[in-house]
Parts: sequence; structure tokens; C-alpha cells
Amino acid sequence: VVVDNYKPYTCDVLDYPQDKDVEHGRHSSHPVELTRTFYLDRSDVRSVDSAGFFGVAPSKIVRLKYGPVFTCTRVDVDASVLAGTCSYAEDASVKPKGVLTWVSAAAAPVEVRVYSHLFTVPELGAVDDWEALVDSSGSEKVYGKALVDGAAIGGSDVLTSFQFERLGYFVVDQDSTAERVVFNQIVALRDNDKADDARKEEQLRQLADKKAKMHIDPLDMFKADAAYSQWDDMGMPTHDAEGRPLSKSLLKKLLKDRVKQKKLFDANK
Repeated sequence: VVVDNYKPYTCDVLDYPQDKDVEHGRHSSHPVELTRTFYLDRSDVRSVDSAGFFGVAPSKIVRLKYGPVFTCTRVDVDASVLAGTCSYAEDASVKPKGVLTWVSAAAAPVEVRVYSHLFTVPELGAVDDWEALVDSSGSEKVYGKALVDGAAIGGSDVLTSFQFERLGYFVVDQDSTAERVVFNQIVALRDNDKADDARKEEQLRQLADKKAKMHIDPLDMFKADAAYSQWDDMGMPTHDAEGRPLSKSLLKKLLKDRVKQKKLFDANK
């Protein structure tokens, strides 16, 4: 969306969780610049208005969350892309029903990975060929040019979690670098049925397990495992519980597991 009569505007955006600013007696916040071009969710923009729709449509007045009131002047449809223009409303005291989440064109670029159900059926059940039911194309969507509020996520550690408004909960992935932050979806915002609730609990459990695992030194990861009875100086198992030497294939697998653990452990330093 492009602002026709643009003038600089800084929005006062609340910090979440809402840390109390004791000195000033209010919740802490940070400034976000409203740029001439900003972005809305596609579902909030229509070329034709309708009853019960509170988003952007021609001649409609809306408010940006934490921001000013706008009047939409035009919406253009180009293939699958919707582009609109708007102007600051003449009467800023107007209280429109539509209050829209948005992102500045100056926001931080990130990669976002969104996951849905792994299989093409709601419940896997007893099947012989479960691999044929894996949704290899639709279970993951990668948005390589997503935009987020940089002040809210700046300097976040791996596995730090966030709620993206209207989307769900996301966590900083270990693939992140100083130049490129990667977010993985861990819980969708609208998981209501029992199957989704179970998946949500499992996802949170796995996240908790992963956080706990990050504190385990790879030198010690096998020493408490009763499946082994002897270890070398680097903590790698050499014999099973019965005292028999481990096979080369098993040693190779354990070494791969240790390399993965080292990456997790190093990311937590």
C-alpha cells in the first residue's frame, strides 16, 4: 500500500511481553517508522467492499494498529497481486471498525518456515505404506523475503520464541546467522480440534526437549546411557552393555549424533 499524501509518522508500538516502564508508569514501547509504502495481509485488501469486511477497499476508512487513520483511494488488481493507495484521513478523530496489522517497508528481512500437517490424511492410522501419504510439497512453505519488526527480534538467541500477530508462534532456528534470521513455526494460531491440540502439545514438548538438550556437553552425551559399558577419552561408546565392541555402522551413526549435539551445544554458548 502506498500513501499518496505521505508525511513522516512514527508509531509508538508496545513491547511484548508488556514490561512495565516503572519510571513513567506505563508499558514500555519502541518507535516504528511508518514508511510511504507499507504492507498488509492480502486478506485485508479487496478491490470491492462488502458487508462485514473491515479491511481496505476503495473509499473505505481504516486505522493501522498503533498508527494513523487512512482513506483508501484505489485498489489495483494485477494477476494475483493487490496494490492499493491511500491518504491520511482528513478527520483523524474518526474511529473506523477496521484496525489492521501492518509492516513497514523498512522492516527487517527474515526467512520464515511455516509447517502444516505432515500427511495428506488427518489421521495416519494403520497403513502399510505411510511414506506414500507424506505431503512432501505442501507440509512446508518457506517465505524467503518475509518482513518483521526488527526492534522486536533484534539479537535474539536460537530457540527464542515469538508470537507473530494473526499467524502463530515461531522460534529462531539454528540455521540463523548474523546476516539472516530464520524462523520456524511451532504452533499455528488457530489449532482448535483435538488432533491439532495434541500436535501443539507435542511440538511444545519437542521444543522443551531441544532446549534441555542444548545444555548437554557432547563429551558427556553417551556416558549416562545404560546401553553402553565402555567409552573412549572423547566420551564415545566403544562397547555395548554386554561388553561387546560396537559395530562400525553403529559407531558411524553415534558419531553423526554427536556432531549434531555439538552444533546444538555450541549454539547455546
